[in-house]
Amino acid sequence: MGGGLKLILGSHRHLAWGSPEEDFQNLYKRELKPMLTALYKFPRINMTLHYSGVLLQWVTRNHPEFSMLIKDLLRRKQVELLGGGFYEPLLPLLPLTDKIGQIEMLTTSLRRQFGKRPLGCWLPVFAWEQNLAGPLNNSGMLYTFLDESQFAAARGEAGPGKAGYAPCFTEDQGKLITVFPVASRFHASFDTGIISSALKKMQDTLSGSGNNAVVSLFPTMVPGDGESAELFYHRIFEEFSRSGDNIEYTSPGKHLKTAACYEKLYFPSSIVSEKGENAYLPRQALLDYPETNSIYTRMMFTHVLISQLRGDKSRKRTAREEFWKAQGCDVFYNGKDGSGISRKAVRQAAYRALLEAEKITREKGTFVPSLSIFDLDMDGCGECLFQGEKINCYIRSRGAAIFELDYLPRPWNYLDTFDAREAGKKPFFKGAAFRDFIVPDSASFESLESGQVPGGRAFGDEFFEIAEIDRSHDRIRFVRDREEGIPFGGLKIEKTFQLKKDTIRLLYCIKNEGEAGAEFHFVPRLDLSLEGEGSASGLAQNSSTNTVEFREQKNESHLLIQAGKVFNLSFKAVYSPGKAGEYQYHALFPRFPVSLEAGTVWELEFTLKISNSGK
Repeated sequence: MGGGLKLILGSHRHLAWGSPEEDFQNLYKRELKPMLTALYKFPRINMTLHYSGVLLQWVTRNHPEFSMLIKDLLRRKQVELLGGGFYEPLLPLLPLTDKIGQIEMLTTSLRRQFGKRPLGCWLPVFAWEQNLAGPLNNSGMLYTFLDESQFAAARGEAGPGKAGYAPCFTEDQGKLITVFPVASRFHASFDTGIISSALKKMQDTLSGSGNNAVVSLFPTMVPGDGESAELFYHRIFEEFSRSGDNIEYTSPGKHLKTAACYEKLYFPSSIVSEKGENAYLPRQALLDYPETNSIYTRMMFTHVLISQLRGDKSRKRTAREEFWKAQGCDVFYNGKDGSGISRKAVRQAAYRALLEAEKITREKGTFVPSLSIFDLDMDGCGECLFQGEKINCYIRSRGAAIFELDYLPRPWNYLDTFDAREAGKKPFFKGAAFRDFIVPDSASFESLESGQVPGGRAFGDEFFEIAEIDRSHDRIRFVRDREEGIPFGGLKIEKTFQLKKDTIRLLYCIKNEGEAGAEFHFVPRLDLSLEGEGSASGLAQNSSTNTVEFREQKNESHLLIQAGKVFNLSFKAVYSPGKAGEYQYHALFPRFPVSLEAGTVWELEFTLKISNSGK
């Protein structure tokens, strides 16, 4: 490639906040330590390293010798460290103060630990919106990386070409930052571990790209099963080292010191995986996954609570740093390998951080339980928010169903669920409590599970009106009137919720306003995200009862559901797909047989109580 190839060789590693301890240990033993130990033996190879704050925090606490190795490599000017958001956030989705705050948090951590301030920023899944240029610049970042396909899109090209490997400038509101292209189309070749042939393929493809060309690579390069990690990385760097004079290993900071002026580009909003796959808009996951949207909208709500804190900077800072833990990119996508939003531990860690931050905003001794109407999920319709000392209970107009149920002492969201779905299809609903169905007595369990019952009426998917709000008693009443032309259309249903300390009381009133009698089964479905399947060990399939209870050892909590009438209970434990599917939640289907003459009323009372079983 006339003049040689300038190569920025990088490595990016991250684990989501809330990942199990063994995941961190395995990553350290299998990849982190053997890779840098091998790199140390090949001083000609420069590398650019990005470790998320979550990962670096764990490594520092558990393996301080790793920090010493990085310090030695920095002293030899053999590695350059990248900054970014501490908790690996999807930066386009964050409020401005959180963008800058997360970047500064990781910058401060790296400076204190290694004595050097990072000058570049890693963007998880190359998530980009043009207004990121300003916050990156304001945070002291001189450069970042985007995928070659994003460079092609900025130039209006169909795909990456030879001209796409020179860095460029981009700007927003006069704030400039340099962007290096990542040649992700070659990552797969390097991931095989056959470095010499991968280098030759890359050089042959890019021959004639020009003297300004700089190729950035962030391949995974992970040893295979049964392969010694130490020997694997030693072999890889030995092959890199034998590449001869045709390749110059450099770093972004070193290159910027000698770089000429580059062209200016504006990049379209996009997300691209490190391998150049699955390009889509940064906010698309909010539409594709209601689980992601729930965390995002709750994140925005918590941001408002923290912003309203006045007069106590220390408490505000503590709340904000706890809140940032919920902003990791892992809750904004779902990977093919089972990573991301489908992982229960990752979602619950995000909710735990949000609830802890909310608790910090509640000044002790002055917090007053409240009932308010607020558009929490940003769909244009206000939701009913019960906020108590121990329980948050959020109810939406659709189905007059509880869509978030938080137990703050532990803290835990009992309605954090995830359902598998076919590619390109959105789920029929997100988990909720008291999402109601009126069905013929012949309705199957499978039809109830799918939410589509032939000959039935899904009140849980209909919109209710708020008929009464009693804030002095924390009580709210929803009404869904009769609707002719549909099954059981002559029925009118009222649902009255009341929150008292650790107990939610729900009163149903179903009136037959039709001209004929009606016989049906009433099924208020509850989807409960427990700490594990063992919490539901006392359940009996198709049992007749009026009480369901769960005792959770880890959470030290006791959840009790009681009805004023006996019901027949069916249930199902729901798992994520795959051979080693992870437990997600329990779907409960209490069935009440009802016979209503025209003009008569059927009533039912439920109580749901959450308490601390550790006392």
